[in-house]
Amino acid sequence: MIKVYVPSKQPLKEVYAKSKHLAIVAHADDIEMLALRPITQRSQGFFGIVMGDNKGRPLKPEYKKVSLSKVQNIRESEQEKVARLAKYRGVAFLRLKSKDIKNVRKKEQVVKAIYELIKDMPLKEVYTHSLFDNHPTHVAVAEITIAALKKLPLAKRPKAVYGMEVWGSLEWLPDRYKVAFDVSGSVAFIKKLLSFYKSQSYKGHRYDEALLARLKANAMFGKTHNFSTKKALIYGLDLLPLLKKGSPGCKKYIEGIIEEFLKEKKNNLSFNKN
Repeated sequence: MIKVYVPSKQPLKEVYAKSKHLAIVAHADDIEMLALRPITQRSQGFFGIVMGDNKGRPLKPEYKKVSLSKVQNIRESEQEKVARLAKYRGVAFLRLKSKDIKNVRKKEQVVKAIYELIKDMPLKEVYTHSLFDNHPTHVAVAEITIAALKKLPLAKRPKAVYGMEVWGSLEWLPDRYKVAFDVSGSVAFIKKLLSFYKSQSYKGHRYDEALLARLKANAMFGKTHNFSTKKALIYGLDLLPLLKKGSPGCKKYIEGIIEEFLKEKKNNLSFNKN
């Protein structure tokens, strides 16, 4: 059963009517990993959808004997605390198993569930996972997101859709497919948000530290021979072409990007170009 958390306690109809910025992700804490721009800009119309059931057991020893249902409650509670702090319109938890998210036979059922949640939202932009993500569940979420958005009438489709980096970075993308978001002024706020996910941080396994390091590295190594004044950048893949009439489909889209990347790298060779 879908659970929708609304910090303001407003009726869902009002919440959906004011949700202009949307993130659709696999797990609790993925929202704050990838939708940094609207969150840090304190966009008043931000809504998040978490597809997974969040029953992946944390690494901390104290969770070894905790039931999976309790783990789910803990992780959803962490997400809800962040939603309150960052003033989200709401967060929906679909509570699906990863195997069901990736199951082609259940795809249409999941797409319909997402469509029902978003159909009355006046969407301006949508953030989800990258099609090049190394986590198969993340990629399935991106594919489902695209399919759900394509069910919307053309006039109601968002003007921007981004597949953001989480498991695997996107600095390598050819420039015409890559979108960079400057979050230099919000590093402290990002750190604060991620600190709420205590169940996910253990000793050397720190998502918060890893994300902040990536943002800094992206800013530093973004352009060769240029001095960067930016302190934190996150990259996304432009997914909007997949919503247009006659779009190539996800497989052909990533094939075209890889071909262009390969061509760029071959052209960069000084020797042995053939």
